Amino acid sequence: EAWQGQIFIVGTCMLLCNLDRVAMGILAVPLIQEFSLSMTQLGVLQSSYLWGYLIGQLPAGLASDRYGGVPVMLVGLLVWSLATCGTALAKFSANPLSIAIATRVLMGLGSSVALPAVAATVASNVPSDQKARATTLSYALFNIGNVVANLCTPYVSEYLGWHWSFAIYGSLGVLWAALSWYLYKKSRFSIAASKVTRNLEARDKGDRPKPSVFQLLLKRKVMLQVLILAYCHSTIGLGYFTLQSWIPVFMAKDLGIASLKVAGLCTAVVWLATSFNTAFVGVIADKLLSKMEFWKVRKVAMTVSTIIPAGCFFVLSTTQSPMVGIFCILIGLVSWSFDYAGFHPYIVEVSGEYSGTILSFTNSAGVIAGIAGNIATGYLVGLEGNFTSVFRILSGVYLVSCILWNIFMKGEKLEGM
Repeated sequence: EAWQGQIFIVGTCMLLCNLDRVAMGILAVPLIQEFSLSMTQLGVLQSSYLWGYLIGQLPAGLASDRYGGVPVMLVGLLVWSLATCGTALAKFSANPLSIAIATRVLMGLGSSVALPAVAATVASNVPSDQKARATTLSYALFNIGNVVANLCTPYVSEYLGWHWSFAIYGSLGVLWAALSWYLYKKSRFSIAASKVTRNLEARDKGDRPKPSVFQLLLKRKVMLQVLILAYCHSTIGLGYFTLQSWIPVFMAKDLGIASLKVAGLCTAVVWLATSFNTAFVGVIADKLLSKMEFWKVRKVAMTVSTIIPAGCFFVLSTTQSPMVGIFCILIGLVSWSFDYAGFHPYIVEVSGEYSGTILSFTNSAGVIAGIAGNIATGYLVGLEGNFTSVFRILSGVYLVSCILWNIFMKGEKLEGM
């Protein structure tokens, strides 16, 4: 069906997005050695991607809702892939840190379309009983990007040089953007109607046009719901961006795993398990919808995705055992992936045609948390020499998110408030 083709396109773009994004974190140790970076400088570099990512959130959400998720995603793919290629130039620059930061900001700006584009594609084209499955499939491919990056990057870095990782991954993105655009224009994947067209159709039928998303947000109850959703998304972003960027450094400093290949293999196994679980929970969630109200299904998924990671983060703050550490990262991330069957489908279900824009608001909170988390992690690790405080803070933040979701998220449609 047409929607399956669209999900395939945006899903593969998500894979490439994470492939490009994760490479910097995997290469943190060799970059520290080659450019004599401090932990604070590394924290700034790791967070620079998120600066551009944050700037682009609202425009990406509005564009996705208006023009459709697939075309917006492909434009973003082209931008972030070219920026990824440009990151390789830091190798040959007299000021490598500045070049790396500038290209990572641009890469973040391009990839800011990723989540809003997926939300808009699912909301506009996927049947109600398939939405969780389509969403989790897209994010499963997203996490596969982590697997590919962790398996391939150490070898590319060792045999060709770290800069070739960025050059190769960026080039793949440019090629896929061109091929996907051709497939999209030559097939039935094109979206039949934009938001503007739907409003015109509503007017022709005598219905009132839908209010704008900004008019919707002026309602007190809507704003409260969106603010709580934003906190929950900031929790997701804080945990995800911190782990994605700092797992190799944590393994080296706290667990004593110095080999980039060993750390990459361990991390790849973790993300592979996370990817399989992401796809699995979407299927289960869709089946549960015939037996439970949708918001109760989402509540179960969100409870699992917050309370178990909170416990795992606390254990990580107390251990130096490689086995215990890797096991906790594995269990924490696998359970964290339940949010793809909870948070993201819930946004689509309560926001409807505003999904892309609402998700851009909540994702902005997640990005801000990711920026703060990366900088704070660099500072705390540089100050204390370990990740103890980092994981204790994460544990507390996730526990609060679990409580807020269970109290306030009852499935009320934003437009009906």
